[in-house]
Amino acid sequence: MKINLLDKSVSDKIAAGEVIERPVSIVKELVENSIDAGAKSIVVEIKKGGHDYIRVTDNGIGIEKPEIEKAFVRHATSKIISESDLENLITLGFRGEALASISAVTRMEVVSKTSEEKTGIKLNIHAGDIISKSQVGCPDGTTMIIRDLFYNTPARLKFMKSESSDTSQITTFMSNIAVGFPEISFRYVVNGKIVFTTDGNGKLRDAISQVYNHSDFMNLIEIKDEIPGLKIRGFISRPSINRNSRKLQIYLVNGRVIESKIIDTAIEEGYRERLFEGRFPIVFLLLELDPKAIDVNIHPNKKVIKFDDEKRVKQFIAETIHSAITTSESVPRPISENTLTEKLSDSQRSESNNSDNKTEEINDSRDDYFVDIYAKSDENSTKQMSLASILREESIARKNLYENVEKEQHEENEGKLSHFDMDRKDDMPWEDIRPIGVVFATYILATDDVYFYIIDQHAAHERIYYEKFVTSYLEEGFSGATSQLLAVGIVIDLTPQEETLIENKMRILQTLGFEIENFGPGSVIIRGVPDFMNMEEAEIFARNVIEDTDENADIRNQIAIDKLITKSCKSAVKANDYLTDEEVVCLLNTLSNCKNPYSCPHGRPTIIKFSKYEMERMFKRA
Repeated sequence: MKINLLDKSVSDKIAAGEVIERPVSIVKELVENSIDAGAKSIVVEIKKGGHDYIRVTDNGIGIEKPEIEKAFVRHATSKIISESDLENLITLGFRGEALASISAVTRMEVVSKTSEEKTGIKLNIHAGDIISKSQVGCPDGTTMIIRDLFYNTPARLKFMKSESSDTSQITTFMSNIAVGFPEISFRYVVNGKIVFTTDGNGKLRDAISQVYNHSDFMNLIEIKDEIPGLKIRGFISRPSINRNSRKLQIYLVNGRVIESKIIDTAIEEGYRERLFEGRFPIVFLLLELDPKAIDVNIHPNKKVIKFDDEKRVKQFIAETIHSAITTSESVPRPISENTLTEKLSDSQRSESNNSDNKTEEINDSRDDYFVDIYAKSDENSTKQMSLASILREESIARKNLYENVEKEQHEENEGKLSHFDMDRKDDMPWEDIRPIGVVFATYILATDDVYFYIIDQHAAHERIYYEKFVTSYLEEGFSGATSQLLAVGIVIDLTPQEETLIENKMRILQTLGFEIENFGPGSVIIRGVPDFMNMEEAEIFARNVIEDTDENADIRNQIAIDKLITKSCKSAVKANDYLTDEEVVCLLNTLSNCKNPYSCPHGRPTIIKFSKYEMERMFKRA
């Protein structure tokens, strides 16, 4: 591999002041270099969030002995030669800054060998200075080992995030890049434990299932389309499978992991009227464009790009997604009784064998650059869905359907009806209100001697649910949180990112009255829930903690818990839940005891009232 020193005119145009701020910056640059080197197998290992140790091993073309020192000179790169090459970039790296920046703030060891050479070369660099250089026997490819990040820059060291936070950042990047390059075998190891392994067979669906050992990823819809100069492929979730954030919306453009408001908007348009506000689908999008049609030299991290024709890209993505979710393919497939039995059996076996599971450890006694990059792990096999997961998916699908119906009804009637502000609880003669029916399985009709009332049962349930939580957690305190044991535990599957932070999330839930523990690789099980929650409420609440709560969140903080409760109650009870006469009466009695029975936690009204005069005006009788 020939290393070129760029002319000043070129380096000035691409200079980005490459700064290594976090361990993920190092992992990103080294892995992208491995991909650019044509590697078919890449192993990444980190310890303590990358603060102490990072190793990236590949079987790429390697660096020739005469060129290896030059690789650590700023603006030295094998990716481009002249300014014109910037318009036709097909590599992930190109600036020639990363290795110089990394070596300046770490203790770095590099071992590399090309297929034409009989021996490799080993280089030790501390704070940018070459300490030693020697020949060594090693496989074809390159291994880079990073130790003691920022050891020589204490000012930067003190601004480092927690180990768990940096581990999560690296895990997110590794998950994204492994999915984006299904033709490459990836092995990712954290503190001696294999997080995931992909087999590199080139099948995107297999890569997703190997990285995301999660029930939500079992039944994704494949998308594939192209127009002149633009190709798209990937997988998306049905509207019934959604999350509270965009964390699982992953985009790669020409192999580069990016963030894009344009693509965010395109996805929203593709799922328009299929998702409730604040919910986001799972999306894996791999786009291929002419390199001339994008500009990647916008930001030092190269995660932001500019499309020459943003409108065309957005429209194409939106139409492709909309077409996919409006076909029969978007309907969930039925699951047979035999399949359910199989899944339950697998779950039970996993639980019984959990105590016997041993964490696979990496042998630290051998030289790091002799790691077998072709080694496979038994842990890369896709875990079977539990019965709870299967039933949960079905439940979520039903709930999201109700949400969409509710939203459409609300939008249709918005501006036609208005509710009356009832600032004081005693404005309502609750004891005199008589329910007379339910319409659209959503609205309770009631009356007294003066007014006609319409009660939104979903909004009312939200208010009741919210105040129950607030009273229990904010007024009664956390110390007295008690649990009720469940006959059948609730199994929650975790993404790799969630798994890296799960220990802290479990402590939060335990503080809140949950009994929760690890349940084999990639999942946890809830065996007890707060005594004022039912199973469905508890599962929704726990999922929100796991998915969205910041790792450093103070769960005793009123704002934090209020936000969490509000999210949870939003999903707790939906419109179109058919209520019996007894349940209607119970709902109204419970609502009347709320501190604020007149609006849900999101500010929507729970009750609309009409006097006889107001109704007569509507019919032009007054």
